[in-house]
Amino acid sequence: MENPQDGLPLQFVSRPSLPIPKYLLTQAPPTAFPFGAFAYARLDNRLASSPLWTGSLSQNPGRDPMDLLSSQPHIEFFTTECYLGNKTHDFPSQENQHAFALIVQLFSPRSRGTVSIKGGDCTMKTVIDHNYLGEELDAEVLGVACEWGNEIVMEGKGTKGVAVGGWPRGSRHHLLEEREEWKVFVRQQATTGGSFSLFS
Repeated sequence: MENPQDGLPLQFVSRPSLPIPKYLLTQAPPTAFPFGAFAYARLDNRLASSPLWTGSLSQNPGRDPMDLLSSQPHIEFFTTECYLGNKTHDFPSQENQHAFALIVQLFSPRSRGTVSIKGGDCTMKTVIDHNYLGEELDAEVLGVACEWGNEIVMEGKGTKGVAVGGWPRGSRHHLLEEREEWKVFVRQQATTGGSFSLFS
């Protein structure tokens, strides 16, 4: 079986300067999951200066290098209203510390993984090679998306001055400026469960 993933999400966890509303911590129903805004975007303008993007072609007419139509988004941003660490980012906040996440989902990654059975014996454990970011263009697009997400959180009208840095405290990824730095960050942090830290 090929391509065992539909998309590749990354999670920025932020450290806001303001506390999480008390009602979210004490009054929300037990099944409430505090997601914030969701947004979809294309990155054509931001990728226009990328030789990797402009030099890549889709094998299907009328589609971009990610094999998407011009009406389909490259990415999804969605936020959480509190810290939702997974096993690779298990840094819960302490008293008087607060965090939220910006999760970046890459649509239509070009990388393809495989699932196989060792030795052809169906009773054996399957061998899964996700091959995440195996295609350089996936890392390029996701890096551009994360760079833009960082700009939105650190410089946006609604969040500038609220998000004061990366999470966990001492993280410096919110200070990255170069596309290549973001690609390195993406390669170090990406998983399929929403897993990369950014803001506090």
